[in-house]
Formats: sequence, C-alpha cells, structure tokens
Amino acid sequence: MRCTGSKRWCEEEAYNEKQAEREARKREQATKKQKETTAELIDDEEEVHTLQLTAKRIELNRREFDLLDWSLNDS
Repeated sequence: MRCTGSKRWCEEEAYNEKQAEREARKREQATKKQKETTAELIDDEEEVHTLQLTAKRIELNRREFDLLDWSLNDS
C-alpha cells in the first residue's frame, strides 16, 4: 500500500487494511469450521443409520431364533 496523505491518515489506512485482512481470515476459518462440522454431522448420521440397521438385524435374528426354538421344543 502506498500512502500519499498525512502520517496519521496513512497509519489509519494501514490499520484498517490489517483489520480487513484479519476479518477475512476469521470468516475463512469460520467457513472451514462450518464445513468440518457439517462433515462430522454427516458421518454421525451414517454411523447412527448403521447402528440402527445392526440393531434391527439383531432383533430379527433373535425373533428367528425364538421361533426356531419354539418349533423345535413343541415338536
């Protein structure tokens, strides 16, 4: 940045420029954090779905075993 005004004005401009850069970095980091959080939530949803399917399979196997046990014991 090339400043042609008073020293104080130049210092204010430099400060404002640095502030703008800091704010841009903060926004970039917030966007990155949001993307990471979204990815983690998607992973969590997939894990929950997998666990639900596993629980359903276990329940179906238990019912099948109960029916088999019932049919073998009643014969």
